[in-house]
Amino acid sequence: MVYRSRLYIVLGFVGCALALLFRDSLLPVAVLFAALVVVLVEGARSMYRLTGFYRRPAAFTVTSGQFRSPVLYSPAVTVMLVLVLLGLNIAMLLDEFTDPNQTLGVLDWIMLGLVYFTAVVVLPLAVLAWSMATSGVALTPEGVVWRALWYGRTIPWEALSPGGPLRPGSNEVHMRLVFTRPELVRRRGLRLLDRPDRLTTQTEVHPWLLADAIRWYVEHPEHRAAIGTEAEHARLVSAVGADVPRQPVSPPEPPPPVVRTAIRLGFAGVAFGLLTAVLDVALVFGFEDRLKAHARAVGEREVRDFGVEPVDWESSVSFSQDWLVTVLLSMVLAAAAALACIRLLKRGNEFGRIGLAVVSIAAAGWATMLCFDVALEPPPDLASLFIAVTVLKRLGYLGLGVATLVLLMLPASRAFTRQSPA
Repeated sequence: MVYRSRLYIVLGFVGCALALLFRDSLLPVAVLFAALVVVLVEGARSMYRLTGFYRRPAAFTVTSGQFRSPVLYSPAVTVMLVLVLLGLNIAMLLDEFTDPNQTLGVLDWIMLGLVYFTAVVVLPLAVLAWSMATSGVALTPEGVVWRALWYGRTIPWEALSPGGPLRPGSNEVHMRLVFTRPELVRRRGLRLLDRPDRLTTQTEVHPWLLADAIRWYVEHPEHRAAIGTEAEHARLVSAVGADVPRQPVSPPEPPPPVVRTAIRLGFAGVAFGLLTAVLDVALVFGFEDRLKAHARAVGEREVRDFGVEPVDWESSVSFSQDWLVTVLLSMVLAAAAALACIRLLKRGNEFGRIGLAVVSIAAAGWATMLCFDVALEPPPDLASLFIAVTVLKRLGYLGLGVATLVLLMLPASRAFTRQSPA
């Protein structure tokens, strides 16, 4: 996990460099597609483990002096994607600012400021993600170490109370810690994001084994010195991991009507997003010749009437094709995330409700953004079709996103996902 996380950061810088060096080719678009595929695969793998409480192994990663449980999703994957996007945006701005025939506008300078801000944020973030490649929970002879991207915590064994933590339910994303000497806990980073009495269950190791192992070493100090050895790991798993469940745990009760309706709208939103993205791609590729002919005619008319410099007018169609394929891949990624959240929500998981609400907000916000529409002028006989598709997309995204969000925020939905697991 450590080497894979750092490899993603290296690939992010490589993708950024390729986007800059070969900005006049389609290689940057191919790099972006590859980065999106990696994010999709890693996200799907993590959500597969997260949605299947019983799929995570009852075993730690044994390293020198530690039993480690890495986080399910490495932040290095997101850093890699942001680095690739940063390279693409810098390449686009270089073309704008180095073109002698290009008149720079306010939007160009705003984009320059946004790219500069992104670079200032993402480069330190990449360094931080590199150093935090070992993020997750680790058991050491001294205590429990929790490392996240923005904060961390070291909990000596003497600080914890015997008898805890209890095994978390299948719908819980944290286990509760009970302290006898909380003043011994050492915290670092952004403390506002850290709850000292909670420990994440979203790691590679089965949450029950993690809770049982912590409780075991709190109550049996004589075994702590052997932590980090294969022999002690085998003894620990045989002692506390024999009854870790291998089958799904059923939700406490069936979802209420508002949750069932939100789930149906979630499925409808996934289908709508994928179908409209495929429709957009089909339109720009199916009418490619007519769109390019119209773009060429418009360009020739502007040269004749206004004396502008002739350029490759057909490039706008090619750009639209590349952009819409990127949108389609992004929709596949968003659909995978939405389906994983729906599966969690059906099991009464709070993470699923919040995740689906975030996807709903993104869908509604996407419908209001300027980049939602491709900067492409269709021929007059195709204008009605393109306008109708755009209106359909805006209304569909906005309606489905807002309706799903409202249902997920109702008290009945919150009560269903926050109830005590069976």
